[in-house]
Amino acid sequence: MNPIDPQNPRTSGKPTGLRVIAELDTIHLSWNPLALRDLSGFNIYRHLAHESGFYLIGQTSPPLNTFRDVSNRFGMPHIYHITARVDDLETPPSQEVTVTPGPTIAWVADSDNRAVIKLTHDGQHEILRSRAFISPYRLKVDHQRGAVWVLDEYTGNFGSINEKGELRGVYDHFFAAVGLALDLEDGSIWVGDNGEHLLARFDEDGRLQARIDSLPELSTIAFHPSLKELWALTMNGEQLLRVKKSQQVVRANLQPTWSGPVADMAIIANTGEAWIAAGKRVARVNAEGRVVFTSAEEFRFASRLAIDQASGACWVLDDSREFRNNSSVFKLDAQGQVQFKIDGLERPQGLAVNPFDASCYALDTLQGRLVRISAEGIATNGYTNFLTPFDIEVVVPRRN
Repeated sequence: MNPIDPQNPRTSGKPTGLRVIAELDTIHLSWNPLALRDLSGFNIYRHLAHESGFYLIGQTSPPLNTFRDVSNRFGMPHIYHITARVDDLETPPSQEVTVTPGPTIAWVADSDNRAVIKLTHDGQHEILRSRAFISPYRLKVDHQRGAVWVLDEYTGNFGSINEKGELRGVYDHFFAAVGLALDLEDGSIWVGDNGEHLLARFDEDGRLQARIDSLPELSTIAFHPSLKELWALTMNGEQLLRVKKSQQVVRANLQPTWSGPVADMAIIANTGEAWIAAGKRVARVNAEGRVVFTSAEEFRFASRLAIDQASGACWVLDDSREFRNNSSVFKLDAQGQVQFKIDGLERPQGLAVNPFDASCYALDTLQGRLVRISAEGIATNGYTNFLTPFDIEVVVPRRN
């Protein structure tokens, strides 16, 4: 019955439930309390990669079962365990937990879990989950203003939550939404909807600012930061619609060198070029909307893209289009040459580049996990407690 007895079948005499999260350079630890009258407190130990073992970094007194470790080094794994002090006795150490602090945060829309989940920089640990939406499947994060914009597939609701996961508001309904596009300069957000064939623009507080009707069927939208305009592609990529700040729509015929539907578009901020996922090919268009490159690599179905803004490299989700078959992630360099391919994903839906280390986070939807792929092509598991993760963004949050 004694929780610090080595023969205790539940605890083996060790503290239990050690959990860890990291936000920027601060690491928060918590663990299960011990209901012992003679408990003196807990010892917190940490091990860094360059150290030979664990070192005592702090102590707590009852009834505290939390600890905060500050000013930690970005990109370095921090390993922790704790012990309990009972009179002159120190228990064996708890299980070890590892977290890597860094300047970024990942937000994930987990549709069947009815949750928007906030993850640590390393993609390993849950910071919080918001239940504000029934079936979130698309999101955009305004890290400057602390807003996460969400589309709900089941209800059609369009709304937002704050950094604490609290609902800011529900602003409209779109039952055939094609995506979100965020203008970080003023915090405005665009929604494309094929149900009513429109584009709608909302300000940072969710108030409708503009509505453009009678549009052709759209496949994807993205905000072009250097031109300060919205780009929208028609279903097969025949036309690029460029929406100016004045709401003027300029239509450009792309004369595509591919066949089949367009699935995604991502813009390189410093050059103004855009990558397009177009079925069996990926293509690049210049800032004027002219096709300048189509990949030699043929994909089964290029479904999502993510850009490394520093190098111009493009990551591609290649969907096998079969329910439970092997899908892949490709990395292409800025010239479109394949650097490597990672196999073993099942119907992946989301892709995002971490700007800190140029790694890529892929959502392996049917396996309910996040896969972190280093810039060199080493794949490791991240968070694994999803049901059906659909969308992800990695951002550098504001410091409070």
